[in-house]
Amino acid sequence: LAKEAVYYKKEARENEARIAQMKADGTTDGIKQAEGVLSETMQMIPHSEANLRKNLAELNDLVKRLGGGDGDGIDADNEWMVAANSVLTEHGMAVGQKDGADDAEGGDEPATSVDGLAEGEAF
Repeated sequence: LAKEAVYYKKEARENEARIAQMKADGTTDGIKQAEGVLSETMQMIPHSEANLRKNLAELNDLVKRLGGGDGDGIDADNEWMVAANSVLTEHGMAVGQKDGADDAEGGDEPATSVDGLAEGEAF
């Protein structure tokens, strides 16, 4: 899933460059089709990123449940646990960290930063 998100971003950059080159060359053939492909690609980026976040949260929950802490869980040195922890760490999640994907308020929307607002200033 992580590779999918990266792929869509790369494809979008390449399509943007191709469309810009077509416009610079004065080529009209295929621009509409290329813009359609770009539009579809841009729609897939948030979808693939949301999928990644959701699956990382599920993996995190599974590691927490199976890891136990009471001695009944899977040993932290188990190759599957090591791999799962590695994936979570690679994506900036420590085991047990809440990622916000299951927040009642947050959902898939990023939090709005209010840093830099003066006291009483609306955003």
